[in-house]
Amino acid sequence: MHDLVIDLARSVSGEFSLQIEGDRLQDIPERARHICCSLDWNCGYRKLENICKIKGLRNLKLEEQPSDDQCFKICKNVQIELFSSLKYLRMLTFYGCNNLSELADEISNLKLLPYLDLSYTGITSLPDSICVLYNLQTLLLLGCRLTELPSNFYKLVNLRHLNLENTLISKMPEKLQRLTHLQTLMNFVVGDHSGSDIKELEKLNHLRGTLCISQLENVTDRADAVEANLKDKTHLEVLHMRYGYRRTTDGSIVERDVLEVLEPNSNLNSLIIEDYRGTGFPHWLGDYYLLNLVSLELNRCGFCSHLPPLGQLPSLKELSISECDGIEIIGEEFYGYNSSTVPFASLERLRFYNMYGWNEWLCPKGFPSLTFLLITECPKLKRALPQHLPCLERLVIYDCPELEASIPANTRRLELHGCVNIFINESPTSLKKAYLWRNSCH
Repeated sequence: MHDLVIDLARSVSGEFSLQIEGDRLQDIPERARHICCSLDWNCGYRKLENICKIKGLRNLKLEEQPSDDQCFKICKNVQIELFSSLKYLRMLTFYGCNNLSELADEISNLKLLPYLDLSYTGITSLPDSICVLYNLQTLLLLGCRLTELPSNFYKLVNLRHLNLENTLISKMPEKLQRLTHLQTLMNFVVGDHSGSDIKELEKLNHLRGTLCISQLENVTDRADAVEANLKDKTHLEVLHMRYGYRRTTDGSIVERDVLEVLEPNSNLNSLIIEDYRGTGFPHWLGDYYLLNLVSLELNRCGFCSHLPPLGQLPSLKELSISECDGIEIIGEEFYGYNSSTVPFASLERLRFYNMYGWNEWLCPKGFPSLTFLLITECPKLKRALPQHLPCLERLVIYDCPELEASIPANTRRLELHGCVNIFINESPTSLKKAYLWRNSCH
């Protein structure tokens, strides 16, 4: 921001908003309501002493200011003074304070607090006392080292936004379904027999935006999956369905039945299925159901021998398929059998990664809107490439030594490596730019 604009903002905010940084101590007006404070080793404690005198403070943002020697540690004694003095806080953020390793029980004094951000701190557990913050609406724990949430977490009845991304949490607290106001739940971890199960999602129908359901292999009962009621969560736009990575085939039939009934809402925009061990994909994937689906990723679905009819998804623009080792042939089923519609009418970007069992691509139809095609590390793929690609701008093929194919006529940009049987027709009207390892290509 331009310095003049900053000066203008400061003059308008006057005594109400302050930014305290560097080693300079300053008097804080009693009328201050919003403070952002950088805590350095030398003056950190004295800065907080001054802040604690402002009883009417509403928003407090604390930041670390690392020095060559060490950082200021927000220990329990410091927290107790803060939480006992600033009882009217509406926003408290410790974002990025790595030296905050535990939260004092006195956090319970902040009865009016609706917003708490502990993201990227060193906290490994939350005190039970946090569960009495009945006005808490937003709790951000992104990147924390938490392994679990307090057992009485369900008492935070007004909670609307909970971010658990990149934590170490292995199960959700019991009775989570009582938090019926939840709108944001970035990650739901299905516990084992001693933890909460997927049924806890049943009443959380206000969820919106993105939801990642992890450890789906712990769902062993089809009835539990039905109760999760994903279909009625109509505000969800992005769904990530993640299984724990296992190499055994045990449970593949169960996982197929479970995924079949975990039918998402039809308005879904993006879907990722990862480490799924079922022997087939669900019927709702590619059966004219997900009409608004724009992006789809199928990663490490190694026991499926056929792809679903994804060509029938009218809005699909991006498709990525990787490490589906059970797939040997991609044929008509990929496009769908409905002759009245154009398959993959909207698809613009198509990627295949590490398809080690794939040996043949039957391409009876092209991709009318495709602009980018990538095929990498498919060592058994022998043929062929689709030729009807009128909009293709970039073609990338890496490490497919068995592939025998010719480059589609309209290709504008080409990148090849480790493809000894690719025929290149360098037409000046089509191939505008090529990146070729010519010692590996013809």
